[in-house]
Amino acid sequence: EEYMPEVKVEGDTLTIKHANEAYRIQIGGWNNMECDVTIYVPEGSELGDVNMNIDLGNIAIKDEITVGEVEIVANLGNVELENIKAEKINVQADLGNVEIKKSVTETLNITAELGDVAVKKTEFTDGIIKNDLGAIEVEGSFESLKAECSLGDLKVQCDNIDEASMDLEADLGSVKVNGKNQGSEYHR
Repeated sequence: EEYMPEVKVEGDTLTIKHANEAYRIQIGGWNNMECDVTIYVPEGSELGDVNMNIDLGNIAIKDEITVGEVEIVANLGNVELENIKAEKINVQADLGNVEIKKSVTETLNITAELGDVAVKKTEFTDGIIKNDLGAIEVEGSFESLKAECSLGDLKVQCDNIDEASMDLEADLGSVKVNGKNQGSEYHR
């Protein structure tokens, strides 16, 4: 019972945390135990905002879902978002990969420190992606993309390249746009 998380609903907010900060919620296993937190949302539901702050463990949102804003902070673990429709998606990942697939958003902001970032088959209006140690791969359509990669390759496959504006830089790596090598920078 000392390992059970505290779960409460206030208004339209679901909060899950461990009452004893020394234990926290052990997602991803502890002493060879597997532990998952699964939250089910009825099909076709529209949510306000989704805010997740995870110290250790993976985050996966894979079902079709419509939300206002998605705000994710992951200290150690992978983040996977699929089939999300949102006004804004913000992801901050310290150590772990970030993958966003088949999603639609106005604003996309991703900051990663160590791990790869992949945005596949996704539509967005404005995007900012920064990655310190790892590759960035973007595939889809957008109006504006600013991407910076300190150590790793940056690859963009843009469906609407004639209309898109891009500011791409890879300090120690290469930049490819629609399969063509652009050196370490590409501005359009």
